Amino acid sequence: MPSRAYAPRPYTVEEYRSTFLKAVKEIAGYWVNETRRVEPERISGFGFSFLNLLDGTSCGYPGSNLVPAQAALKDDNVARILKTYAMPRPLLPAAPWLAGAKEQAPTLDLPVWNQPTTSKELVKVVWDIAHACRGLSLPLPEAMNLAALLILKMLDGPTSTSGFFLLPAVHESDEEYHRDQGENWWAMPKGEDESAITLVWMEPIMHHEMYHSFDE
Repeated sequence: MPSRAYAPRPYTVEEYRSTFLKAVKEIAGYWVNETRRVEPERISGFGFSFLNLLDGTSCGYPGSNLVPAQAALKDDNVARILKTYAMPRPLLPAAPWLAGAKEQAPTLDLPVWNQPTTSKELVKVVWDIAHACRGLSLPLPEAMNLAALLILKMLDGPTSTSGFFLLPAVHESDEEYHRDQGENWWAMPKGEDESAITLVWMEPIMHHEMYHSFDE
């Protein structure tokens, strides 16, 4: 029997999360093998590339809007939008490749970072994590995975009402474009009732452009 024609559809939120975590793994692998830089610089490069991923300027993946969970969950309508469109939380259980880093983290003398609430604070925590991991006496792949673990743990937050939700940051025309190309697309909140709701976004800045400011 001939197979049915492929019908493009919106990605599910689970596919959104798996695609995002696959990109994180690919970025970590890239920097482990980037031999043109010394090892400490490669861990810093991972932090920078992670922020590129959030901004939608890396790996061909869409960017993600960051929605602070504590504020967003106070509004039932916002909570409904998050349930429909946001990446499911927590992220870490969906990243089994970080299991070794999860076991190793409690044995290391790592700083305790405050949970960020603004874009600048979030970038600073990513920068601090990268610099803490580059100072450890660990093989590079282990240090890189540890950095990935700590960054995802920061996004998850210490409780279910902290951390961040991630929503696809795509242009309104993307759905039509990808459908015309026979491709799946990332769904985003739309509709008169939903667009009228003001979500509590982080500042609309490019996070990766702020990263190196902490080196100055």
